Amino acid sequence: MAITKEQLIIDRCLRLTAFTKDANGKRDTAKFMLPEVEDFEVAIEVANQTDVTDSTGATVAQLERGKTATFSGNASFVNFGLMAAQAGKDMIVASASSKVVTPFFEELKSASEKITLSFEAKGTTGAEVGTIYKLNADGTLGAALTQSTTASATTFAYDDSTKEITLPTGTADDTAFVVWYEYESETTVEIDNDGDKFAGVYAIQADILCKDICNQNLETVVTITSDNAKLNSAYSQTWTSESKHPFEFTVTPNVCDTNKNLMKTYIITD
Repeated sequence: MAITKEQLIIDRCLRLTAFTKDANGKRDTAKFMLPEVEDFEVAIEVANQTDVTDSTGATVAQLERGKTATFSGNASFVNFGLMAAQAGKDMIVASASSKVVTPFFEELKSASEKITLSFEAKGTTGAEVGTIYKLNADGTLGAALTQSTTASATTFAYDDSTKEITLPTGTADDTAFVVWYEYESETTVEIDNDGDKFAGVYAIQADILCKDICNQNLETVVTITSDNAKLNSAYSQTWTSESKHPFEFTVTPNVCDTNKNLMKTYIITD
């Protein structure tokens, strides 16, 4: 039995993929893919609509000139490729040969007047760590201690060869300290969002799972494409477990296309 050609039941958006464009404005390589998409919406808008009226002021016709579209939705999870594209940058992926200086936080408890960092702190020699703080019982910051060449009653010393901090003389065991420092990572992914960089224009493809209206055991994919989709740089991300990663593309006609194509929809009925 073939898929009904006239109408379908929408199930869900399977994925959305953004492709870079070549010198001719055509689809090139994949920039990022969202494998889990929710609330996917295509909104078509008329850019210029004019009412034609008669001598009495009654509308006798409406003239429409120009259309735009908005593709929007939410990635189910925070997507680093999307985040980098929204920032107008590429992801920086650390490696053994190209390390990324990464900020880090640790809460450590003293033993024999020492604490040991997880990583080697990087910074100005003699001030790699700079300052550490005692942690109060209620979780607030206590006394600040500064780094010196040797530990004293009020200063601490740091040995980069062992990543060990020697605490002030007389520090009791199990005293809690918090430390902010930087280290060189071989695994960090960095995404820079600069004030003068903006998201680009992509060719996009959304694949939507649909079911036959007469036989829901039959499934097909409806594919929507556009060759001129500007990813919006502005978005709001709430960092909670229930939150999603929002996105929006503004789609405009391709002025270099003979038909000024806005988008295409393909219904596969094989």
